[in-house]
Amino acid sequence: MNFSSDDELRARFEALRSDDSDRAPDFHDIVERAWTLEAQRRRGVRPLWIVAAAGVVLAAGIAFQQTRNRGIGRRADATDSSGGGDTLSISRWKSPTASLLRTSGSEALAAPKVLSSILDGASPDAVQY
Repeated sequence: MNFSSDDELRARFEALRSDDSDRAPDFHDIVERAWTLEAQRRRGVRPLWIVAAAGVVLAAGIAFQQTRNRGIGRRADATDSSGGGDTLSISRWKSPTASLLRTSGSEALAAPKVLSSILDGASPDAVQY
């Protein structure tokens, strides 16, 4: 390696470094500008947060009021009707899909009787003593 080429490379890199440092802005100016921009951004964000929080509170209040009104209406319907009309009790309710549960052979899948015997369902003629 040639020492003159090394010196030439060092000189060129030094020229580039000094050129970069001459063009670079002052560090304190950059920091000051960043703080100023951050302060401006925060001033603009505060009203946005206030509006968003007010919207959430308003939506929760409306949902609470509607739920409360429905509950009052249901209690009034239950107390006004005297056992008749359109009110369904749980003992008279039938599932709309109950017919889908009855399949052929469901008797075979039913639980056995509590006191079953091997003679259940046998005719007296078939039993040999």
